[in-house]
Amino acid sequence: MDKLIELFDLCEASVTITHDEHKDYYQTVAAFLEEQERNRGESLDIDPDVRKIMVERNHMITLHAYPHTPIGFYTVYHWDMVEAVDDMLAIVRGVKNGETYPTQCQHCGKEIQLSSRYGWYHGVMGAGWNTSCADDENRAEPKAGSINA
Repeated sequence: MDKLIELFDLCEASVTITHDEHKDYYQTVAAFLEEQERNRGESLDIDPDVRKIMVERNHMITLHAYPHTPIGFYTVYHWDMVEAVDDMLAIVRGVKNGETYPTQCQHCGKEIQLSSRYGWYHGVMGAGWNTSCADDENRAEPKAGSINA
């Protein structure tokens, strides 16, 4: 409970925990995640071992956190609540400490910085990472995405 309270305290906007959201749609975890990826047009980048257990157990925890504003958020998918909170705490602590990690622009391939080294989905107003460079000529629209360290 202390870690959850710390997560609440670190986030300047909401933290949302959802248990077995797939069941609200009469779906399995596998079908739900596949549909989410199809709708976003790319992978959620869930660790393969975590995803395998989620699918085998047909159980998932979805944890959304907004560390700075109600616009930028992170999402962790897991089968274990304690692990999900630990993972999100690591992300939010890193963001709050100003950690940045390089990635490439989706449009032109130039190196740019993102605000976490963790490979979980980060969204901006639900649209995802704006992993495009600042060069107006090469700027692409924000697009759902994730990063891998």
